[in-house]
Amino acid sequence: MRLRLLVLCFAASSICLGQQSNGIFVGAPKVYDDSFLQQQLDATKSSLSIVNPIDQGKLIGALGATQGASLTQTAVAVQGGGPSTPSVVTTTPATGAASTATTQGSLAAAAPATPAASTMSMPSSMAQSSLDTLNEQMQLKYELTNLQLLLDGALSDRFLAGGKGYKKHITIGFPISLEAPAGKRYENALAEVTVTVCNPPARRAVGAEEVPLELVPSVITVLPREKTYNVASLTDKSFSFGAGGVIAGVFNVGGSFLSGHKTYYLIQQQDTIALQLPAGNDAACHGRGSTTFAWQFRPVLGQKRVRSGLRQTFVQIAFPSFPAGLEMDCSGTASIHTAWRRMDPKTGAVASEEISPVDSPTVYDIANFDTAPYTRALEVQDMGGGRIAVRVQGQFLPGVRARVGPFLMDATTPGFLASSELVQFVVSAEAIAAAGGAFLVGRDGHESPVEDPTQVKALAYGACPVSEATRMAANSKSEMHLFKNPDQPPQIGEVTPRPYSDTSSLLHIKLNQGGEIYPNGKNPLVVLIGDNLYGLSDAPFHSQTPEEITVVVPNEVLRANRTLQVQRLLWGSSFADRHPIGIGASVSDFAISKVAVLSKTRETLVLGIAGTALDGARVVLPDDPKHEIGVNPAAAPAFLVVTIPARMMEGVKEIVLRKFDGGGKPAGLPVAVSLSDDATKDVPAKVELKIQGVAPGAKQLQIQGSRLDQVAGVSFMGSSLNFRLSLDKSVLIVDGLPPAMTAQEGIVYLDIQLADKSTARCELKVKSSQHYGPA
Repeated sequence: MRLRLLVLCFAASSICLGQQSNGIFVGAPKVYDDSFLQQQLDATKSSLSIVNPIDQGKLIGALGATQGASLTQTAVAVQGGGPSTPSVVTTTPATGAASTATTQGSLAAAAPATPAASTMSMPSSMAQSSLDTLNEQMQLKYELTNLQLLLDGALSDRFLAGGKGYKKHITIGFPISLEAPAGKRYENALAEVTVTVCNPPARRAVGAEEVPLELVPSVITVLPREKTYNVASLTDKSFSFGAGGVIAGVFNVGGSFLSGHKTYYLIQQQDTIALQLPAGNDAACHGRGSTTFAWQFRPVLGQKRVRSGLRQTFVQIAFPSFPAGLEMDCSGTASIHTAWRRMDPKTGAVASEEISPVDSPTVYDIANFDTAPYTRALEVQDMGGGRIAVRVQGQFLPGVRARVGPFLMDATTPGFLASSELVQFVVSAEAIAAAGGAFLVGRDGHESPVEDPTQVKALAYGACPVSEATRMAANSKSEMHLFKNPDQPPQIGEVTPRPYSDTSSLLHIKLNQGGEIYPNGKNPLVVLIGDNLYGLSDAPFHSQTPEEITVVVPNEVLRANRTLQVQRLLWGSSFADRHPIGIGASVSDFAISKVAVLSKTRETLVLGIAGTALDGARVVLPDDPKHEIGVNPAAAPAFLVVTIPARMMEGVKEIVLRKFDGGGKPAGLPVAVSLSDDATKDVPAKVELKIQGVAPGAKQLQIQGSRLDQVAGVSFMGSSLNFRLSLDKSVLIVDGLPPAMTAQEGIVYLDIQLADKSTARCELKVKSSQHYGPA
């Protein structure tokens, strides 16, 4: 017996020293993840919500059904009899006279035969009525609703009345080992474990005096609530009697009697029952506020003693929030009392007297755990293409996720990896910068920032205060920091922009500290200008040393942003420093988005220039000492019309604009604008045609003019005509005029196709009053 008790004690993970040996051992309470239990309860509630007990088919099918029948049969058989007729026997001997003898038969008792049963039978199709079926289904529906409400939980278990705060939930497990001691008094006895949970002690900020609390913890869920077995109970009683007799030796009578009764029930025997009791051990809590509940373990299945073994029980407790002005310990306490009680196996009644109760309850502290994920060590590595790999070391529960801005990453996201000690994800560096960082999200929804672990962070939501030693241990430096001075945040000394190209500037960023270059490209230092991130492989620095960073930045980015930020990604706000750029006259304060040729002749080129802040801009190239270039600022600052003499554009591929202040001094750098081919190529001379009339019936036409070599075709009413040039290319001769063209006097039209695919329509007069050249 002692060996079994030792084994049970070990299985319950309890300290047996100091506990009385009444066969009930309760181990130290274990704290479980409350959010996981809540997820399982929510899943159970969802499963119940899809159960629909209202069956329309059964309700309609039960209409008109027979609910019962009655068959009564009565049969009476009476049997009686007297003595039988005497028999006379005459005997004639061989000698002597004949003799006569009369014989009377004997009279025996006899029972009558049972009458034959009636051929009538009971109806075979009997069913519950529709109203009774509906009532039964509604009862089940209400019970399902009741269970869903129970699983959803009460608002009073989540919040304090009047919006005064929330309640902290904690799930506790109790390992209970049972071994009924020997002896008759433990037969038909149940084991009872009573637990009283106390609030944490509260003390005023000044002094160590403990303050009683009015609010008490409440029980949300107890598991198991009950554990039952389905047991069949069968009772069979029968009685049979038969008798017969002779009356006065001349009349017999007899009869028999049979009586039988059978019952069959399906009953439930309860092995485990959970009870919530009045707070009877509040004295042990010193007025902190308490709640009491119990589990009873009963013998079942015809056994007289409780089955030995380990039981695992759970309870979900809601503790009130910490009142303002009070300092509270992080953990409550659980006081455990065990005893045996006699019970009636037939009625289930439980005696009030305890058998072998524990004189002094066992008290355990309920440990508190902060389940919010946090960073113990951080590593950021450039993966190329503007993406970074983030590796976070710590302690994480299953189901941890990462969030960057509105985007959640989990096991279904490419590049995401999570274990109990590591979370890794790949994300755009610009998304990190735009969102202000990344967060780890626990399965209970609580978040913690992914930041440099050397920084002191605020406590997680609902967490209890921790000691300074614990905080320092959690914030200890990681061995991943292999560079010197890892705690030096970047500090910008000076930012100097210088021209780099027509469209870009080179920023020189001097660092007073924090410019260390990490090995293997880890934990990179980046420069953020507006939404543009520099320092990764997709937008690298021009150069980098621990003292200075240079980066090439488009002028339009500098015009839109007057400050920059140097930071280490995911190291928090203390590892970031902002500084004004101070571009001054080093960067033009206007921008050009598009240049179009409005018109071009051999004398002038007219350009339309679209952009921003164009008011006050002038063309400085080509050089215009005589102010021949005209600028129309009527549509400024968004649009300018510039007219430039064509002779000034010979060999020029771009123009340069610059703004000047009121005193005529330059304000900002000039901006060069490349011109399209349409603007730079020479304007060809126009094709000129001079057509003389022809006489009716003429077969040839001569056309004079300039640039006649650009004529690609001549046609009349869609039909091509033959043509040739004179040797000096000054006359275009059209041969073989069709008769329909010159048949009568009047005006006809020729279509002249040019080399640039344009078409010119010319008028030709057919007239006989004058000679128009060779026929």
